[in-house]
Amino acid sequence: VVIGSRCEPMLHPNFTTVINKFLAKGIKVIVETFGNVLPENLTEISDFPGVTFVFKIDAQNENTYRIVHPNGDYKVAIDNYNKVKDLEFKTYFQIARTVETESDIEKLLKDKQPDVLIKKYSSYCGTLPDKKSVDLSPLERFECYHLRRELYLDSSLNAYYCMYSDKKIGNAANESIAELMSKLKSAYVSHAVGEPEDFCRQCDDY
Repeated sequence: VVIGSRCEPMLHPNFTTVINKFLAKGIKVIVETFGNVLPENLTEISDFPGVTFVFKIDAQNENTYRIVHPNGDYKVAIDNYNKVKDLEFKTYFQIARTVETESDIEKLLKDKQPDVLIKKYSSYCGTLPDKKSVDLSPLERFECYHLRRELYLDSSLNAYYCMYSDKKIGNAANESIAELMSKLKSAYVSHAVGEPEDFCRQCDDY
């Protein structure tokens, strides 16, 4: 289970309780965070190896960070990243590859900083500016793996076509996971025969 794809999960007042609910069921958890807040009770998480933290810092220095995250605080994010690492959680430093971050990525690779994730930039089906530094799209489009293996839910249990789209397909409060995945299977078949949704044509995250 990935928590925080389009939000800041550590703002939730019962963050550790939610994490422990998943861990109690044997479900591993990945927490994606911008790193500007940190719950004081992280040590109450019951199974440290069962949780992975991904810090979406997206910069190797404060100048780049101000461009990418103008409302964030680089020093706070780095400090929180180090605090979580010191607690011996599995922790990654993530940077999206964009025109602004290309030189930062080069330095991170040159310095051989461990546990760095370089993420492909997404325009969220064309709703964000295209900031890709390089076009990594396949020459021929193929069916989307997100539809095949993922189900994106928001905090109200609304289910979406995918994490990059705002198209709702149902709600997990009154439909089973199997029913929702069946809808995604139909969408996957449409992709396979070359008939994706119009917003999918704006996306290269398939």
